Amino acid sequence: MAIYTVTLDGVAYEADTIETLAQWTTEGRLTPDTVITDTGTGIKFTVSEHPQLRTRLPQAATSVPTTPPAASPFSSVVGQTQRQQVPTYSASTATGATNKVPAGICAILLNCLGVHKFILGYNTEGLIMLLGSLLTCGIAAPVFAVIGLVEGIIYLTKSDDDFVETYVKNKKGWF
Repeated sequence: MAIYTVTLDGVAYEADTIETLAQWTTEGRLTPDTVITDTGTGIKFTVSEHPQLRTRLPQAATSVPTTPPAASPFSSVVGQTQRQQVPTYSASTATGATNKVPAGICAILLNCLGVHKFILGYNTEGLIMLLGSLLTCGIAAPVFAVIGLVEGIIYLTKSDDDFVETYVKNKKGWF
């Protein structure tokens, strides 16, 4: 029994019959330039070189070669996991930017407790605010409340990129 291997974007897929390859070709998963290897004999050929596969190519595909899709649409893959497309993220979608809104809201609502500092990973500053408010029996709480309120407004009005640059990369602990 012959096993045919198709490699797309660095991932090898196996088909056990020419009919499976023909089905993939009909569905547009294989292009005229897709290289197929007969693993039993080691012979390599393209879809356009094989008579059964060439007849399954869409008419437009026989004249203009196209590139295979980025994410593999193969459903019958033997011994391989399907490859999924992974989204790319800019600096604005970094972990720190996702903490921007929760930190800002906590800074406005729970200002003197320093919860927003803990959310951003500033444990020392958070402990200063929390213990300063509790150990002074609330005497220092209004000062920390104003600090938290101002910081909450600053967090929420900064752009994601500025927030990441200031509070995630540069680790600015106060204001």
